Amino acid sequence: MSSSSSQVCVGSGEVKEPVHDPADLYGIVGDNLKRTYDVREVIARTLDGSEFNEFKARFGETLVCGFGHLYGYPVGVVGNNGVLFSESAQKGTHFIQLCCQRGIPLIFLQNITGFMVGREAEAGGIAKNGAKMVMAVSCAKVPKLTVIIGGSYGAGNYGMCGRAYG
Repeated sequence: MSSSSSQVCVGSGEVKEPVHDPADLYGIVGDNLKRTYDVREVIARTLDGSEFNEFKARFGETLVCGFGHLYGYPVGVVGNNGVLFSESAQKGTHFIQLCCQRGIPLIFLQNITGFMVGREAEAGGIAKNGAKMVMAVSCAKVPKLTVIIGGSYGAGNYGMCGRAYG
């Protein structure tokens, strides 16, 4: 691992085929943007050996974050399962900053409708925590790759490293 946040980890891992068949992605994601699916199914068909070390799995459950390898290179994966809540944004911010400290490139898998809205969400700090996630993405000095695997709408697009960062 790199000790400097401006350097990126060098891949030294073994390249492995995913355990789950990548061709299954067509059946999982499909072309119906209203159909839901678990982003973990996409991750399992993408990473080396389908190995994924999930970060804070029981916190902010609409955002899936974790570490894996892609073609032998360490990567951090951020994928969402629906709308982002305040806790999800906190988790995403922490994970993005952690990857930046370790020099680990980030892969965003987005199917995002946005951040949660409403009185309860606002009282829970969605504006503050959503802004922190957008700030973490915009300040990240590691390579970022975004794959849109469904919809991409609203401010959630920015939090999930959307088109504006191209």
